[in-house]
Amino acid sequence: MKKKFIFVMIIATISLTGCAKTQDMSEEKTKMVTEYMAGLLLKYDKNYEEKLVYKSKEESTTNNLATQETYVSYKNNEVVQNSEVSNGSVDSSNVGDYSNTDENQQVLTSDDSNKDANYMDLNKIINIKDFQLSYVGSSLLSKYPKEASDASIMITPGEGNKLLIVEFNIKNTSTEEKSINLKNYKISYIINNNDNKIKSQLTLLNNDLHYFNSKIKGNESKKAVLFFEVPENYNISEADLYIDYQDKTAKVNLK
Repeated sequence: MKKKFIFVMIIATISLTGCAKTQDMSEEKTKMVTEYMAGLLLKYDKNYEEKLVYKSKEESTTNNLATQETYVSYKNNEVVQNSEVSNGSVDSSNVGDYSNTDENQQVLTSDDSNKDANYMDLNKIINIKDFQLSYVGSSLLSKYPKEASDASIMITPGEGNKLLIVEFNIKNTSTEEKSINLKNYKISYIINNNDNKIKSQLTLLNNDLHYFNSKIKGNESKKAVLFFEVPENYNISEADLYIDYQDKTAKVNLK
């Protein structure tokens, strides 16, 4: 049946070609008709379909191999941690310095990218007019806040861990009441202790520095905190806090 159809189409093509002069078809229209007929013929050509399928599979295999080679190269250089190759692509959410150790903690184990950085003053990075941030201190706690009556939300670490609370003072340096809102600032907070780096946690507490949003009276201050889940024997005196924002970095010693 297909052979008969192809034969008929060939005759039709020849007929149209012969009629082109009679109907004064333009060269462009004649070309369009010819291409259309050729497309119909190829549609019923089984060998042509097989060639297309084979080529597609070949290209797909080549692309997957290239992606896997990139993944292996990254893995050998300890750039990718615990990531997977899926559908021929590397999961970009796991590419970089972080690798998940559990649901609530992210530990960095790659080379210290901040080693040779030119660290800046904290207030030059989080530069908000009429406000000044200063580091107050750090402590290890089994829960936060210490008393359940202090807040409706209680933060607790996983088994064998503790909460490292890093406290900041936010001062309104003007004489008038001002509002400060940090929720739209994409600031990264990471602690580093002997090349073991942990990213800060996000909480729903009002005094969480990530989303701190409050009015502060003139020449007065409010406290804000960062939360890190660390091993219960974590040594704060050997830890540093790195604050990154818009390619600028500040370093705070937690001693």
